[in-house]
Amino acid sequence: MPSIELRMKAWFGDEPLALTFPDAWRVADLGPADEPGLTAEEIRDRLARPIGTVPLRQLAKGKRRAAIVVDDLTRPTPAADVLPLLVEELRRAGIAETAMTVFVAGGTHPADSREAVVKKVGAQIAASIRVVPHDCHGELADLGTSPAGLPVKLNRLFLESDLKIGVGCLYPHPFAGFSGGAKIVLPGLCGAETTRMMHDYVRGARARGGSIHTEVRRDMVAVARRAGLEFIVNVTLNRHRAISGLFAGDVEQAFESGVQAARRMYRVESPPRADVVIADMYPFDGSWQFA
Repeated sequence: MPSIELRMKAWFGDEPLALTFPDAWRVADLGPADEPGLTAEEIRDRLARPIGTVPLRQLAKGKRRAAIVVDDLTRPTPAADVLPLLVEELRRAGIAETAMTVFVAGGTHPADSREAVVKKVGAQIAASIRVVPHDCHGELADLGTSPAGLPVKLNRLFLESDLKIGVGCLYPHPFAGFSGGAKIVLPGLCGAETTRMMHDYVRGARARGGSIHTEVRRDMVAVARRAGLEFIVNVTLNRHRAISGLFAGDVEQAFESGVQAARRMYRVESPPRADVVIADMYPFDGSWQFA
């Protein structure tokens, strides 16, 4: 009897789902390539060898306050696997935990609950580091206009830090080509008006896995650099939502290296003609927007 195993309940159990089919059926399992998850030491090693910039510990020398920005629970990034290593690097550079803030960059999404925040950042970080969910209607600072003409309003508290780090996931995105990189700031930490106008008036890839050299991407990078984003950590994920690739460093160079790997990993051949199609949403099965 033909069978396949899918995954479901991202963030709410991450459970397997076994499906079986009649013997007469010919079943094709189409999906991205799977890769083994990185160990904690492999993650640490890749963080220590950043792309396009000096190691984080060196960037952090002499800085007083650090901001680490992660995406929210609608995204599959296992930030809890990365954050303790980043905090360790900052502490060794002389920044106290009391001078660190983790921002949950949900763009215009409603602020995450405490339970959701703990799932995203991990119990250890939630207990020891200040965690602030972004509020797109809250305290915002005016950064003027972007190169594309957007009125840029950004999280004021984030801007007050003098070292800024972004953590996100690389996957095909319908507006930006791929997620990750500078997108953690624009729209992740922007006001509602900035985000609305970006989606309505700035030209993007308009195709999942499309070009990352577009007007909207150039605007994202320009705004992120103006805001002071100095270091990013972007990951690719395997079929179990484990980190299989990590690309740390400069907001453009590390992102582009990660996108090259993501294109290879997530590429799927055109499906054959089928009478029945089962579409698996994991790891976005908890988001009605993606569904």
